[in-house]
This record gives sequence, structure tokens and C-alpha cells, in this order.
Amino acid sequence: MSSYNFASRIKHRFAYFLSAIVIIPVALVLVASPAAASVSTFDCTSYDGPIFIEDDGNSNIGYNARELNLSTGSYGNVIFTIKFSQSGRSWDYNQINGIAINPVDGKAYGVMGGVDANHSKFLVRFDDDANVEFIAKVDVANTSATIDVHGDYLYLGSGNYGLYRIENVANLTGYTDPDNNSILDKTSISTILSSSDSTWGGGIADIQAIRADLDLGGIEDYVIGVRNSDSGGTKVTVARYSGSTDVWHLTPDETMFTRPWRGAWYSDGRLLFMEKKGNLYELEINNSNDIDLSAGTADVTFLSDTSNIKDGDGMACYTSPGFTVTQTSGSTVVSETGTTDTFTVVLNSKPAGDVQIDLTNPDIGEATLDDQSLTFTTADWDTPQTVTATGVDDLYVDGNQGQTITFSIDDSGTDDVIYEAVANQTITVTTQDNENAGFTIVESGGATEVSESGTTDTFTVVLNARPLTNVLVSTSSADTGEITVTNNAILTFTTNNWDTPQTVTVTGFDDSDIDGDQSVNLSVAVVDASSDDNFDGLTDVLTAVNLDDDNVGYTVTESGGSTAVSEDETTDTFTVVLNGQPSSSVVFSIASDDEGELTVSAGTLAFTTGNWDTPQTVTVTGVDDTIIDGNQSVDVTVSVIDGSSDDNFDELADVTITAAANDNDDANYVVNWPLFSEGGGSGAAEPDGTSTFSVNLTVQPNSNVYMSVVSGDLTAATVSTAELTFTPQNWNNPQNVTVTGVDDDLIDGNQNVDITVSVIDATSDDNFDPLDDSVFTFTIEDDDVAGFTVVESGGSTGVSEGGSTDTFTVVLDAQPDNDVVLNIAIAGDEGTLSAASLTFTSENWDTAQTITVTGVDDNLIDGDQESTITIYVDTVNSDINFASLIAETLTLTTTDDDVAGFTVVESGGSTGVSEGGSTDTFTVVLDAQPDSNVEFTLYSNDHGEVIFQF
Repeated sequence: MSSYNFASRIKHRFAYFLSAIVIIPVALVLVASPAAASVSTFDCTSYDGPIFIEDDGNSNIGYNARELNLSTGSYGNVIFTIKFSQSGRSWDYNQINGIAINPVDGKAYGVMGGVDANHSKFLVRFDDDANVEFIAKVDVANTSATIDVHGDYLYLGSGNYGLYRIENVANLTGYTDPDNNSILDKTSISTILSSSDSTWGGGIADIQAIRADLDLGGIEDYVIGVRNSDSGGTKVTVARYSGSTDVWHLTPDETMFTRPWRGAWYSDGRLLFMEKKGNLYELEINNSNDIDLSAGTADVTFLSDTSNIKDGDGMACYTSPGFTVTQTSGSTVVSETGTTDTFTVVLNSKPAGDVQIDLTNPDIGEATLDDQSLTFTTADWDTPQTVTATGVDDLYVDGNQGQTITFSIDDSGTDDVIYEAVANQTITVTTQDNENAGFTIVESGGATEVSESGTTDTFTVVLNARPLTNVLVSTSSADTGEITVTNNAILTFTTNNWDTPQTVTVTGFDDSDIDGDQSVNLSVAVVDASSDDNFDGLTDVLTAVNLDDDNVGYTVTESGGSTAVSEDETTDTFTVVLNGQPSSSVVFSIASDDEGELTVSAGTLAFTTGNWDTPQTVTVTGVDDTIIDGNQSVDVTVSVIDGSSDDNFDELADVTITAAANDNDDANYVVNWPLFSEGGGSGAAEPDGTSTFSVNLTVQPNSNVYMSVVSGDLTAATVSTAELTFTPQNWNNPQNVTVTGVDDDLIDGNQNVDITVSVIDATSDDNFDPLDDSVFTFTIEDDDVAGFTVVESGGSTGVSEGGSTDTFTVVLDAQPDNDVVLNIAIAGDEGTLSAASLTFTSENWDTAQTITVTGVDDNLIDGDQESTITIYVDTVNSDINFASLIAETLTLTTTDDDVAGFTVVESGGSTGVSEGGSTDTFTVVLDAQPDSNVEFTLYSNDHGEVIFQF
């Protein structure tokens, strides 16, 4: 704690102070005013911390000032612990007067004396909400109390105290009994000042001294102290820093002889008082009915008498009412092109209610504001509001213009009487002019040209911007022997017709001289003495041409109106003739700019004074270049050869005619297909048969030409090359392509295959891209014939009746599309076959299948026999290509193993009988089967001995 000593002598000090513990994000600040000290040296900014006044024990001597440092705790709910204590000596709570507390988090607080036996103190909160205030009563008998602050409300903690809420802060209300929780509303602000009271005297403890801006001058230069008289009158002592003082009488609206004033506050333009009973009053300091600072209307008491200031008196410093206008970059500048600039407006202090600031713009023709009125509330008073100024184009050449914007408090829209008296402010908005004095000349057709034959031309003149007064513009010719101004030599532009172009006509003058075309300066200038000064000195010059009509010139005439030849050496003509007689010869050069396309019959033409009017003919001939370059445009230039010609003709411009050299070279190619029969194609047999054709271009290309050669069926025919390349060098050399038949083993008959020759567009000279493809059909003769082959082993087929065998094989001659079934049959019964049929598929058609023939023993003596073996197609179950095949036969020879004879077999190996009639037998059998019956005759050479019995 540091101290400030405002007295020259200190007798003794007593420390009466208010201590507080604050647990909020910002420090709670207690401030006391050293009102007893020299007021001329006091300034709120002179102190770094809160100030508390302490009596030195002799009120006539002076006071000490104590600076209190308050601690802060952790963040959280806002809790105020208010504790009253003493140090050094006993003291009376009644001596502790109101202590003002600087705003905390945008809210203002104050502590004042109570009225009950315990001398209760009251904490008053001026809330952000302009319509709500809170009064909390604290019983100081307990020496401390805790009040929790949440948002916009005060919640009471433990202790003997109550919570009161006051509505309508503009009509301050109080309570009549500190123990009564009810609130009495007042309908109007109490008038608390009256005329001077000369009977006012000293009294009990005074209220603290406070500072205020009573005259709304923007400076809190008044110090106010309140004291009470025993007779009930109350005086308010007001001192200015200048030293003058006034005394007002503060009279409440009720009798309060023994109730002195206990507190006073000045906050954001509000001067508040509370008497001991607890009633609050507000003094409208800008209301002449409430306060009059004029000289001679009140008793004057100087504040040097410090006996009326008691321990505990204090003061809070608050921001004066007012507003601040801040211009971007320190100024506000816009342009007539519509550019913008901004400035902001913000209040300097929190108002009691809404504050409306009107913006007055004296010239909306130079600049406009997007807001003409700004309203600030108790919630957003400290938030700057932005106003945008926009330049307006007025079309006048008036230079940069400055207009004064006035900011004034609108009383009808303002609910704070303090702010109603705040002085106006102004700023300057500068609008930069975008109109430049000048005029514009527009020549008809972009140039001014007349001729000696008396033709005319015009140009127009118009101002670039609106003048403030008339502007006169003069027009004149520098050479009236060539060109004269024939109308509107003086143009008058007013503020109304300034943007309407006015036309000036000039006429060519015939001088009969062969002087060629003449250029003449035409002057356009402002007549300074008769014109808007902003346009003085403006001048411009345009150049007009007077065409000479004295036959200096020549004429080129194309036959038929144009010139066209072709590469097959056709011709066309044009003529050249002078337009007038020269003084000496005139020689022309005739030149083709591309003799590779066309030539001219004469390189020069000479005209004399005798033949100048006789047309001379030039023949143009086409040149065949054999290049496909399309139709060409060739310039033929006719020009005067200056060194050999009349000087009057030297300046004549060349004449160029464009001749068309039509190309006779058409992109094409020739395919020399082979001769073909009436059947429509050229043949190439399957087993590598070939046919050849050739291709060549008919004209020379500009770049390579690539041609593709494609077979439509590579399984039937191939080509010897797939691509042909023709260059600008070999374009007419035929290139051969060979088509070769492909053997496919299929019985598919003769095949037609398309061979296509086409230009490859992407890589070829573009002139050949549109050519059609060339297609030729080749016939590929099929060498595959339906048939089958029978091969006998050893070249023949023979067996014997003894069961011997022989074989033969069968195989197809060509691949079938479907199965082929061959039936095999043998005539007679001389032999048998191992299989009655053979099946061939498209896979095994070329694999020979074997048939085995076996001889059959017939016991007949029939000699060697020949049988026919037939192999034929099963037409129902076979490929149709094989169905019509003729059957194949082969001869089977079966060797006979049967010999004519018979065999006699005796029983027991011999034959013997007895005459007793015994018998014996023998058998007779043929050795082979006879073709017919065989009869045997038995003879006995002695029928008397033996007889035969059958």
C-alpha cells in the first residue's frame, strides 16, 4: 500500500478503509477522491490504483490518501466478499460514507451507508441492462457478507442481508423501509434541487465528493460534495478546476429532517443520490429545471473548508459522454467513378438508453452515405458502426469537391438526457472529380477526305464533360486554297447540349494544278475569352486530304472483271492506261509474285505523251507445275518505276490484281489389276498359286502417301506386302503386289477374296485423304476334291479257303465338313470282312483305316474263286460333298483247297470175312464236295467169295 500526503502537517492518522477479496477475471477497483486536496492538481489518471481518504485527526488541517491494492483469485463464479474493518482506533460505522467502485466487466458498483441500527451498507450494481438495477443490503454487524454474481443477476450468500431489484432505471426507485422487501415505483424523476437556502449549516457526515461533466463540455471538471443541514436542508457544493464554486440546495420530495444524504454517484452522465432511508434520486444535469450553473443563482462556498469532508469519502472516475468518429487512414476520400471509403462512429461511454446519431450530408450529388442515422444501445454502445461513403458522378467538370458531414444527436430518438446535449461533430468527405475538360473529334469514316471536284466530308466535335458555362469552339483550315470550312466555323456548347456532337463540313477546292493529293491541317480550338475557364487552352488538329483531280493516275482493267488461268497454260489479260497526259514518259513494271504458277507477257510498259491514253494489254499465262497444290492466288503488281517516270506519277500507289491459278493436278492413284475372266476375278490356285497387280500415283504428292493392301480372307489368300509408300520422288513408279492362294485342305469350293487398296489418311498427304478405296475380287480355286483312296496290300487282295487273310486300307482324299461313313460289302461267301463300315471325321479324315479280309473254306471243288469287294458312301450319314462319290471295288481271289477224290477206310485197318458169313466193313467218303452226285461202283473179283451189302 502506497500513500499520498495532501497536508503540510500530519498530526495523526487513522486507517478507516474498506477491504475486499475479489475472485473475478478482472480486479474490483475501489476509488476515493482526495476532495480536500487542491482540486487543481487532481486527475483520475494521476493514480495507478484505488484511493481512499483518511482523516489525520484534525479536519481543519487535511487528509491523507491511501491507495488500496486488491487481490484477484481463480476464475469462476464472480464472488464479492465485502468486509468492513478498522485499524488503529475505534470508529463509528456511521462515519463510513459511500464508496464508489469503478466498473468491473462493464458493470458499475457502489457501497453506501445503511439506515438501521447496525448501520448496514448497501452494494448497488448498475447492470448492463439499462432497465434493471440491484441493491443488496449487507448487515455490517457481521462485518462481512458474500454476494455471488452470475451473469446479470446478484444472488445472495449467507448472512443477514436481502436482495432488492429496481425496475426502470430512468425512474429510479427506492425502498421506504430497509427491512421491507417491497419496491415502490416512481413515475417521474424527482426534482431534488431548489433555490438557494441561506439557512443551510453544518451537519453530520457528508457524502463523498465525486467528479462530473455538468456542462457537457466533454471534461469532468466539476467536483461535487454533499452535506446535510440539521434543519433538513441539504447543500451540494460544486467546484470547478478554475476555482469557482456553486452551492445548490438538494431537497427530497419527502420530509427527512433526520435523514442525511448517505451517497452520491456520477456514472456515464448520471448524477445519483441516496438518502439515509435508502431512497435513490437522479439529477438530470442537462435539465435547466434541475440545475443552473449561471452566475448569481446560488450561494457560493469554496471547498477550502475541509471540515465537511469525513473519513471514507471517495470518488469514482467515469468516461464522459460523447462519441468518436474515426476516418479510415485519417480522411474520407471517394471518386466520381463510384469508389467508396468508410468511417466509424462509436460512443465514448455507456448511455442510460438508446442514443441516435443523425448524419447530415449537404450534397448527395457528390457523395452518398449508406446510413443517415445510427442507433447505439446500452448493449452495443462500444461497438463501432461503419458508414460507407460512395462517390457520385455528376458529369460536371467541377474539380475535387469537399462536403461537410455533420453528426448530431437526435433528441427524439435518444433516451439519455446527457447524450442529448453532446455537441455536433463534422468530418469532410472529398469527392475526386473524374471529369476532365476536353473535346472529342470524330471523323466520318475514320478520316477526312475531299477532292478538287468539290466533294465534301464531315467531322463532329463534342465536349467530354459538362461545362459550368458555355464553351465556344472555332474550326479553321490552314490552307483555304485546298480545303475550306463551309459551315459551323464556330460551335457553341452549353450545359444542355454539351454531349450532343455538332457537325463541321469541309469542301475541297479545285486548283487546276497537277500537284497530287494535298494534306491540310484543320484546327479545332476553344475560344478562351468566351468559354468556361476549365476548357481554356484546349486545341486539337486533324489532317484532311484533298484529292487531286488533275488526271494523275492510271487504271488497270481486268478482262471480265477478274483474272484467272489454269495450269494447262490457259491465258487471261488485263490492260493498263494512264488517266491523264504526262509531261514525260511513265514506265510501269509488271511482276508476278510466283512465276511457278503464272507468268506475264511483259515485264514493263512505257507510256509517252503520245500513247498515254491507249490501253496496253498484259497477258497472264498459267504454268503447269505437276504438284497438287490446289488453286493458287498470285499477285500481279503494277507499279510506277519512279526513276524513269514523270515525277507527278512517282507517288502513285502500286496496283495489285490477284489472279487465280487453277490447279489441274487432282490427287489420284491407279491400281493395275490383273486381267480377269468373265467370271469376275483373277484366279490363284490353292497350292501356292499367285497373281500380281501394281499400284502407282497419278500425280506428284506434296508429302509421302502411304497405302494399305489388305486381304479380306487371309485363310484363302495373302498379299506380299501390307503397305506401299509413295514419295514425291517415286510417286509414278508402279509397285507390285503378289496375291498367293492358301491351301486349306477344305472342300470349300472356289473362294472369292477381296483385296483392298486404300490411302492411310493419318500419315499421308492430305490431298489424297478423300480418295476412295480400290477393291478387286480374286477367285481362289479349290484344289480339294471329295474322294477316297483304297490301297490293297501288295497291290491285290487274295486269301485261301484255308482261312488266310489279306488287308487293304481306305483314306479320304480331302477334309470333310461333317463325318463321312463308308460302307464295305463283299459279294458271295468266299471271304469275310473285319468291318462293314468305316467312319471318317474332320479330324481323322487323313488317317488310313485298315480292313482285313479272311478266306472261307467251302469244301467245294470249285477252283479258285473271285469275289467283288465294294466300298461306297453312306449317303444318309455322310458329308454332302462325298454323297455323290462313285463306289470303289476291288477283286478278292480265294484259292480253292478242295481236290476231287475219295477215301476208303477199312475197319480195323483191313478187311476180312469168313465163309461162314462173317462180315467186315470199310467206309468210302469223298475228299471234296462235288458239284453233283458222284456214284461209285463196287466190283469184287470173286463174287463167290465176297459180296457187298449196302
